[in-house]
Amino acid sequence: MIEATSQVPAAAGGTGVTVVERPTVTEITTALGPDVLESRLAATEKWLATEAQNLYSIQLLGTGDAAQLKLHLNDISKFVEMNKIFVYRTVANGRPLLTVMYGGFSDRRLAQKVLDKLPEGLKANRPILRTVKGIRAELTALGVLSAAQPDS
Repeated sequence: MIEATSQVPAAAGGTGVTVVERPTVTEITTALGPDVLESRLAATEKWLATEAQNLYSIQLLGTGDAAQLKLHLNDISKFVEMNKIFVYRTVANGRPLLTVMYGGFSDRRLAQKVLDKLPEGLKANRPILRTVKGIRAELTALGVLSAAQPDS
């Protein structure tokens, strides 16, 4: 997360206390575009409809808080291209969640290699590998996605 810090030393008339200023969700949304979350949700619909079922992706995180996710997307955008980020709505333990995926990899070994090289900040939520087939099955079971998808 971008944080601006400032400190006025006590000797210069300040308190010597460090002040941390964090951007608001509105500032982040504006910085990333009109509504980065909605654009990534739309891109993910197209991605899931067209990609081969054996494609791997890295599940970075899941959250039920859309405002918090916008903050996470701001952080993520510092490390990876936003057009490689995919977000979909799901349900876990009876609660709605937004799940964030990164990339599309032709095989598990390559996906694992990329996961291993992710910055520590992106590993904080213990990312896992998923296939498009698995994501489609999850969404089909929830009735969010029709069963008729490409199986290439």
